[in-house]
Amino acid sequence: MPPIVQVQVSRAPGDCAVVALAMYLGRSYEDVFAAAVSVTKNIIFHKTGMFYPQIHQTAAILDATIHTSKTFNIETACGLLGLKRKRGTTKRLFEQHIAFLKAGLIFDGDGTVWDAETYLQSQGYIPLCLTSSEDEEEK
Repeated sequence: MPPIVQVQVSRAPGDCAVVALAMYLGRSYEDVFAAAVSVTKNIIFHKTGMFYPQIHQTAAILDATIHTSKTFNIETACGLLGLKRKRGTTKRLFEQHIAFLKAGLIFDGDGTVWDAETYLQSQGYIPLCLTSSEDEEEK
């Protein structure tokens, strides 16, 4: 778990994975973006989003091994929180979203930090999965 979170801000409609991964790894947005471009081979992925295998490969380029799990404790976990919009909710452009989760706090790409339950209720998302290192899962 990073001891300090350098809050990153979204720069395009679909770059939530880049932003969350930068916060989780303690890397700059630019470093993660460059790694993601090399993985996706697509210079506009940040407008359309990334798939989980691409996120894993991007982290690997940055010397981090991560995996995605559907079992986690939202109050103690640290990693990339995969979210899905509830039916009938229109607060976001995309059906799915990724934010950085650390010990019950959600750091969103708009620069805000939320209590997890408040965020989920107000933004209309349900948690799907957590992408983190194996070390984080053991804690």
